[in-house]
Amino acid sequence: MSRLREKLPEIVLEGLFVVFAILLALAADEWSDNRQNVEFADRALQGIEAEMLANRVELLNSREPNLELLVRLQAEVSDNDPAVDLNVQFEYSLLSSAAWQTAQVTQAVHYIDYNLIQQIARLYDLQELFVETQRGMVEQMTGLAGDPDRFAEGALGRLGIVMGVEAGYMAVLDTMIVQVQNR
Repeated sequence: MSRLREKLPEIVLEGLFVVFAILLALAADEWSDNRQNVEFADRALQGIEAEMLANRVELLNSREPNLELLVRLQAEVSDNDPAVDLNVQFEYSLLSSAAWQTAQVTQAVHYIDYNLIQQIARLYDLQELFVETQRGMVEQMTGLAGDPDRFAEGALGRLGIVMGVEAGYMAVLDTMIVQVQNR
């Protein structure tokens, strides 16, 4: 028993060293995990930024032809003669949400600032609204294709909606691109 008393301070000291080593290893592991999560979130934001920039280019490429179509439809509606051969080419913007969906599925969004994620989510909600208005434009065009008297007027109304939503989406998109780049 006296030998145990002599060794007790040594055993306690070794036990403290073991506990300290375990705590140090856990802290290093957590630091490493946090660093990896931050890098993961940064890669996700880079992907979202690239996607937003590509979507912006897609919008700009379709904007001019659709504005020209809008002017042609306005002229057709203001003309009292029925459309004989109104060649209508609506430029559909193919917008991507793959990077955003990937960030959600992989849970990278958990490691990104909450307010930024909320704004990005709103942007993609607005993007979905824009995509829906484009689909409506295509449906409008196909539904009235056989009725030239109503076609120009119906297409004009729907295209006006598409262009209005596009303008709002583009403004929010430009703001979000700047916010993500300045994070």
